[in-house]
Amino acid sequence: DAGLLGWLERSIGAGEIVQGGFLWRGSLLPDAAQLHTVQLFFNIEDTALDYHPDWPALAAVDGTVLIDDSNVSVWAASARLLDSRVRDLGVEVWQDPAGQLLLAVRGHISGPAEDGLAAINDSPLGAAAGGAFSRWEVTGELDTDLSLLLNLSDSTDPPGVDLTARLDAVDLEIMPGKLPLRGISGELAYRSPAGFFATGLSGQLWGRALRAAIDQCPVPAADAEAGSGGGPATCIDLSSSVAMDDIRSWLGQDWLAFGRGAAAVEAQLLVAPDSPLRLSLQSSLAGVSLDLPDPWAKAAAGQRQLQLDMSISREGSELAVALEGGMAARLALAGTESANGALQAASIAFGRQPDALAAGEFRFGGQLQQVDVAQWRSFYDSYLNPQAAAGGAAQAPLSLQLAIPDLRVEQLQWRGSELGAVAVQLAAQDGRRRASLQADWLRGEWLSPAAAGERTSLHISHLDLDWLESLELDPSEREDILEVPAMAVRVEGLQRDGQPLGGLAFDLRSDGANLHADAITGELAGLQLLPEEPGRFSWRQGADSRSSIEASAHFGNLAGTLEKFGYQNVIETDSGRFDVALAWPGAPQDFALEAASGSVRVDIREGHFPEVSAGASGTLRVVSILNLAEIVQQLSLSHMFESGIPFNTIEGEAVLQGGTIEVRDMAVQGGASSFQFSGVSEVASQSLDGELVVTLPVANNLPWVAALTAGLPVAAGVFVLSKLF
Repeated sequence: DAGLLGWLERSIGAGEIVQGGFLWRGSLLPDAAQLHTVQLFFNIEDTALDYHPDWPALAAVDGTVLIDDSNVSVWAASARLLDSRVRDLGVEVWQDPAGQLLLAVRGHISGPAEDGLAAINDSPLGAAAGGAFSRWEVTGELDTDLSLLLNLSDSTDPPGVDLTARLDAVDLEIMPGKLPLRGISGELAYRSPAGFFATGLSGQLWGRALRAAIDQCPVPAADAEAGSGGGPATCIDLSSSVAMDDIRSWLGQDWLAFGRGAAAVEAQLLVAPDSPLRLSLQSSLAGVSLDLPDPWAKAAAGQRQLQLDMSISREGSELAVALEGGMAARLALAGTESANGALQAASIAFGRQPDALAAGEFRFGGQLQQVDVAQWRSFYDSYLNPQAAAGGAAQAPLSLQLAIPDLRVEQLQWRGSELGAVAVQLAAQDGRRRASLQADWLRGEWLSPAAAGERTSLHISHLDLDWLESLELDPSEREDILEVPAMAVRVEGLQRDGQPLGGLAFDLRSDGANLHADAITGELAGLQLLPEEPGRFSWRQGADSRSSIEASAHFGNLAGTLEKFGYQNVIETDSGRFDVALAWPGAPQDFALEAASGSVRVDIREGHFPEVSAGASGTLRVVSILNLAEIVQQLSLSHMFESGIPFNTIEGEAVLQGGTIEVRDMAVQGGASSFQFSGVSEVASQSLDGELVVTLPVANNLPWVAALTAGLPVAAGVFVLSKLF
């Protein structure tokens, strides 16, 4: 048979024939093959046997070769396969009834596990796996029983393989990913066409006991659509306990240090032809503490379901993580032989699936019921801050560019205050970083500097001051100091009690614990801070917190300002200014007259004190010194003040100190009359101890009446002006 002769020529290699024999039995006539039998036999030593080009060749064969017409048998007590010893080798070649030339090989192989892996990778088994095992690394000892059935006449006929391997303390590095399985012992088998399978394998993963089983499973749909090799996938089921430190080290992501402890895991490795290695892991995380913001924080004794799916390849790895409670994440790592490639992209979402990964970005999105800013700031500083990472962590995810396509928080908590629902966005725009915040009481936009040396800018298009009254901005000794980069701030749409107040612009900067607003200009409730006389504000934070303001406020009709701040109209003016220099303990919104210190200088031109109804409520009722309307009515002098008390100028100064308001020489000048007032008011008791001197063009016997008549509006006016600042 030509096929048999060709196989003999290719397969029997160099070696030594110790003894041989030849038998011819039957007719010697030509073309009479059916009438004779040819037999050859040889005792061979150190002979090479390359029985099939698709399978590893044998060397150092010591045995017998028997040729009986078209049947060939090779029996050997010993041979070598790479560095492994082969015993009880049997090779048979024959023709089946259909004339197909068949080859059967059987033997027992013992030696290094590397040889067994090499034999798989260099055979059709490795090709069927799409080279998935080609980069695996293995050490240890292996005993294998192998039987092969090959069709030498038809290469398309798949081989029949029956393999049983006994592993003894074998160490395995699953590549790519460098997943270390150590001390693996047990029995692994391969049967055609079922594939690999094993039960009861044992060993260690990162020093912890491991149980493993192997079986065949379908190729994942994603890999099938991507055009994988099409053969069945090999699934390796793992049961073990895993420490978070080992996971963090394996991935090379030290920012995952928020998880501490160890937990039982159930995992599956899926090896599919021409596809990335896939790892799927589930755990209740019992035994692991999570230092995450609420509601995901967890003590070690508690449970929270975790699902992790990972694809690993030399081109790159991707992780998908789902944590019970509505948190999901995706991570992309650079391609390496190990799993610990640099973090290239990340996306975290709350209440929905994460956004698509974008190279160089760390994305946040979704919806949160409640966020405590202090908790998230602590989490950021502990695990995500690139500056903190430089001192210890190998990588920090926010070395990537932060992006927030769409994040909504139903209740935002900041330093003890609830700020309501907010929507946040952050993205790159024209080479700058743009962040926006939307809430019922606040709308604003932040822009990063356009070039080196420029400042950050903040534009607040709407701010309801009523909300600020509920804020607790002053940090306690345990809280961090609020620090901001230097930025240009523009505030528009200020309002209070539904009334528009105007807007301001200023330069904001931090100096350690001190927060400064310089070059304050704009208009607030009719009070103008002009560019040529800008105001300034400072807030010293910490346990001895203190705020101060210096400003020159210009105005037209002060009545409009009083109305916007909810005070009764006790004065109308044409123009004027206040020069304010005040300080008080605490945060900006903690201003109170009884705690403030400083001065308010008043310079008003042209106006009058209007007549005020006796039944009106407001500032006059608050001062409670005299009732102007009743006195005027009782003295029948109302005809003198039907349109109020006019004046040309008001000049003076009020000094606040120790819960008192001291008025120093407040002078009201009119066309034919004047008032000079000085005195001290106790803010808490609303008492007034002072002196009022009145000059009026009336009969000499009525000066005391005029004094009483004028005293109330003047005192009320002083109180209102002081209260404003």
